[in-house]
Amino acid sequence: MPLKMLAYNWKYEGISRDSFVKFELFEENKMKKLRLTHQDLEDFPDEIPEFNGESLVEGWTFFIKISLKEFLEKK
Repeated sequence: MPLKMLAYNWKYEGISRDSFVKFELFEENKMKKLRLTHQDLEDFPDEIPEFNGESLVEGWTFFIKISLKEFLEKK
């Protein structure tokens, strides 16, 4: 399967900065894999807990491993 990628300029309402999210689909050892990369967050305000690294990992983990998985299994 050829490499498939979607890149998105992620913006947050009320905050003048933005970040970039990249989704890549690829095959490895005959398995389909999804790689998500979220970049350029070092410029975000430290006082907003949602922008710390741990919070972002938890959020993306929920969306990819739970929400997306449940969505795809219903199809």
